[in-house]
Amino acid sequence: MPTSNARRRQHLWLLFAVLLVPRTALLSAEAPPNVKSRSPTLLGITGLSVNEKVHLHGLPTTWYVEFGPTRSYGNQTKAKPIPPKLAAHYRESWDEGWNGWNSWCPKRLHFPAGGVKHGYISYEGSPRDDHNHDDGVGTVHLTPYMYPGSISLSPSAPSAYLAAGDPDFRDALVKQSVRGRSWKPNGTELIWWSQAQSNIEANPDDMTLSRNHRHANWSYTGKTLTDLLSSGQWKTAEYRLLNDTNKWSYCGNNNGGKRYDAYGPIDETQRHLNLDLFHMVMFVDPQNRPTGAIDFDEFEVLYHNYALVYASNAAN
Repeated sequence: MPTSNARRRQHLWLLFAVLLVPRTALLSAEAPPNVKSRSPTLLGITGLSVNEKVHLHGLPTTWYVEFGPTRSYGNQTKAKPIPPKLAAHYRESWDEGWNGWNSWCPKRLHFPAGGVKHGYISYEGSPRDDHNHDDGVGTVHLTPYMYPGSISLSPSAPSAYLAAGDPDFRDALVKQSVRGRSWKPNGTELIWWSQAQSNIEANPDDMTLSRNHRHANWSYTGKTLTDLLSSGQWKTAEYRLLNDTNKWSYCGNNNGGKRYDAYGPIDETQRHLNLDLFHMVMFVDPQNRPTGAIDFDEFEVLYHNYALVYASNAAN
């Protein structure tokens, strides 16, 4: 689903249209690509984020948005290609241990049996609160997380190197098995979290951040796994990380650092998910922390494969 931040000063209402450019010379199809509009997200009174769903009908396609205060529009975003289909796959069973994943839980417990299939890992709470996002989604606790791209912050070991360090998780299909053990959320939610660096070329190496690093953090508040933790049994969530701005929430800046320059469109963060990802315990009340444990097993994600020579039959 393409998104674009379309802005026009001094106008409350914006008119926009999404234009598709199929490369018909490359591939035949039964019908040309078409667009289905979805609700935009307002950005104050001066702009909005456009959400559209594109059906490619088998054609490699680029898209752009024309926008403006009248039907003449007068402005246009940069044309971008629709990504290829979800054909790249990553799976972690945790049968052998944490396998490069990390957590703020100091115990980092691993059990060789008793999971959905075999082994699993367990999160038993964080001894500290992360206040870096208090101006966004509030205080959070870091459950098991991984580095899927080219950044692996010291002293953590690299988790994986998906898609040559530049994975595209737009509309990715996620599967995660979880189990609550005497888990009392106390108002918290277990929600997907994405973090990416937009100026990765400024880092001196893969283990060190530049002083002017720009990190965008977004949480997929359109889906929560909290209800799956109440039964005390293994439950599996399967869902899409829809590239729809109405499904995501701004996660705030580092200790109120007001680094708003770090935040571009969600589309860009998901396209270049080069820093970390996990299911975060969010909305923590430091005076009433969650208690108990969350067990994790059988994590899978299906994401875009740029090694393919043609696009999918349907993409967002």
